[in-house]
Amino acid sequence: MARTPTQEDVKPLLQLFQQGDMQALEPRALAFSRRYPAHGLGWMLLGAIYKAAGRHDEALAAQLKAVAVMPPKAELFNNLGNIQFALHQLPEAEASYRKCLQLDPDHRNGLVNYGLLLAKAGRPQEAEGLFRHALRLDPGAPDIGYRLAVALLDQKQYAPAAALLQDVLAQRPDDAAAHDSLSFAHLNLGRYDDAVREGHAAVKLAPGDPEVLANLLFTLNYGPGRAGEGLELARAYGRLVSDRAGADRFTAWNVDAAPQKLRIGFVSGDFKNHPVAWFLLPLLESIDRGRFECHAYSTIDFEDDFTRRIRDAVDAWQVLPAESDLDAARRIHADGVHILVDLAGHTGHARLPVFALKPAPVQVSWLGYFATTGLPEMDCVLVDPVAVPPAAAAQFTEAAWSLPHTRLCFDAPRDAPEVAPAPLLQNGFVTFGSYQSVSKINDPVLACWAAVLDAMPTARLRWQSGQFGDGEVRQRLAERLCQHGIPQTRFELLPGQGRQDYLASHRSVDILLDTFPFPGGTTTCEALWMGVPTVTLAGDTLLSRQGASLLSAAGLPDWVADSPADYVDRAVRFARDGAALVQLRQRLRAMVQASPLFDRVAFARDFEQALQDLWRLHKAPQL
Repeated sequence: MARTPTQEDVKPLLQLFQQGDMQALEPRALAFSRRYPAHGLGWMLLGAIYKAAGRHDEALAAQLKAVAVMPPKAELFNNLGNIQFALHQLPEAEASYRKCLQLDPDHRNGLVNYGLLLAKAGRPQEAEGLFRHALRLDPGAPDIGYRLAVALLDQKQYAPAAALLQDVLAQRPDDAAAHDSLSFAHLNLGRYDDAVREGHAAVKLAPGDPEVLANLLFTLNYGPGRAGEGLELARAYGRLVSDRAGADRFTAWNVDAAPQKLRIGFVSGDFKNHPVAWFLLPLLESIDRGRFECHAYSTIDFEDDFTRRIRDAVDAWQVLPAESDLDAARRIHADGVHILVDLAGHTGHARLPVFALKPAPVQVSWLGYFATTGLPEMDCVLVDPVAVPPAAAAQFTEAAWSLPHTRLCFDAPRDAPEVAPAPLLQNGFVTFGSYQSVSKINDPVLACWAAVLDAMPTARLRWQSGQFGDGEVRQRLAERLCQHGIPQTRFELLPGQGRQDYLASHRSVDILLDTFPFPGGTTTCEALWMGVPTVTLAGDTLLSRQGASLLSAAGLPDWVADSPADYVDRAVRFARDGAALVQLRQRLRAMVQASPLFDRVAFARDFEQALQDLWRLHKAPQL
């Protein structure tokens, strides 16, 4: 048998590969590999064929044979890395990409693919360096420019990311992903109208992409007067993912109708040092394990100290990042979950399409999202009487199920410093503060802040946000404050800090001014613990009433305004009564610690009762 292929053996294979005719190429490449096993061409072609068909295990076996018999070439290791990446063998893929770049440091695709792996692994700064190298080799390449922009977004470098994305769209105006990412950049630069415009452009270009639609829904939460539009788009999202579920949707479940323990599943990508985990842990650590069995399903493969605390607090832990929605739903269904709780909604790392497959008989939205999911298969949303009065239930496609005291329970920050004396005692004037994201700022908010400061001529505004580490963002907001009549001498814009320094910075603030219609959540609770109350404005949606819900649960309903004018009046009235403000600061930590907002045991009992009631209702008339 011939050991060396002739040109006549090789030429038809290469022609079929160049034509992209993988169906005709596969049997020829297979026959070639059997006849010439020591020649790598056949194995390399089979690797490409199998990868294109999604047969990644076969592709890996073929590509490893190609690497074994061929002289070391950068392209071989790049292809091997791509297959390993597709199989989620990240350490192996990284080693292959490193070998590729050792053989050819300027291998364009190797640089890009390695950058994509690093970005997925949560190492955006390293990814940025590789993408910049690739862009120097191929200046202006839109695919590289887009990837570099995403790496910058992951590092909160919003202004340079926006500039890159605009360059990409100048070349590829129909690129839905670029419009989607530019929407996110604009949102974090405080350009809300631009963010909505780009979000709509992305949806128009990719009407069948549920993730793009979900991103627009998330963006709409930040602006006033968008609740109706958000509800309609949420319904469209629900129809889209529900239609995709189709016949794969579960209609029967392997659960006991009268279980000794209710099995509760929690799905999130935020089982880490994140506000969702901060609110979730008090419940998980307090729930009655004799009556409830808790399963956590993480949608990302990442762990930190908070992750480990959550793992210790649940009965079962699983990671679902690499699975298809159907595979993830099958796993949850196989676990016999009675009630499945979504903690993400339309936020990052969400898996609502899994819920569309109905892997559990009762499905609940809670905690991580403050509007309707739009999903017909989501049975209810957990609220409280302040957050969603009965008249507001129509804003959801889900049934609104009210917990009696509060829908959220916060844990006191560990190692928080003691409450400092009110700064007005030393300064001789009141300092208003904000820790809110620039994304939450709109002209009505700035107009209220300006009115408060105008009524208090000696008062100051201290605004601290991680986005102010970007000089362009800081300058833009300074200009907007000045346009609203707040001179630069009366405010300071400060970048974010580490957690301990951030908590300690409350010593410089007397009163927080909330944003609307997207108020603070975690920041409000942390400020209360540090002795600083918040003036908030109650709107007419779950999201816009979040501040009202938190302050009412904390025992501060007087700090909740019902109109912008009332917001200004309350802020000024509280600021002018310095003696009362000093006294409130001294007793606020003890006051909130004894309130429903910080009472983890009472909250767990309320939550348990809701779960039991939901299960009983499921067994009687269906939800």
